[in-house]
Amino acid sequence: MGHEIRVALAESALPDSPDEAEHTVIDLIAGLVANLAQSAINEELKAVVN
Repeated sequence: MGHEIRVALAESALPDSPDEAEHTVIDLIAGLVANLAQSAINEELKAVVN
């Protein structure tokens, strides 16, 4: 996920303000976490994740 965040941030425009930068990062991570939450997981790993 870290690599995906890095790539997405590199492709985004430079923010005009700290608030805009914060919103960009929050929106990006929220989208990635939502995708991660819907991902399938191996049964053997469920005990580790839970």
